[in-house]
Amino acid sequence: MNPTHSLHHPSSNPVSATDSHPPPVVRNFLDTVFNQGDLSQLETFIDPTYRYSSPTEEIIGIDALRGFISALRNAFPDMRVNVTDHIGDGPKVCTRVTLTGTQLGEFEGIPATGRSIKIDGVIISELADGRIAREWELLDQYAMLQQLGILPEESTA
Repeated sequence: MNPTHSLHHPSSNPVSATDSHPPPVVRNFLDTVFNQGDLSQLETFIDPTYRYSSPTEEIIGIDALRGFISALRNAFPDMRVNVTDHIGDGPKVCTRVTLTGTQLGEFEGIPATGRSIKIDGVIISELADGRIAREWELLDQYAMLQQLGILPEESTA
């Protein structure tokens, strides 16, 4: 696959097998850990030297990642991560995702709102020895805070 060529996968289904998709480790990590909530499988997908970076978070190590995902799934127990696009097939790959869920628990100091979110994001994953060693993620947190009612919705007038 040409890493400069974008492959579009419009889908309302969670991570699914298609003719072209993220490497199995990325796809299976998203499906098993995020969509199914099986945190016992983290070591299968995540390298011991794991590092995660986003504009608001820095996570180092599998235990810290386990705590982050656990807190996220407690806040959004019906959370789903859907792959909408994928670029690359080498040691670094980019996956575009849509995250959906309903906030039924506290999330980063925000009490449960009962509101649903649907936000887009991009994850760049660096693979080492068949596992995810490094990730950079950018999610539309502004839209999420609007959808949770924390920030005002944009006016169309």
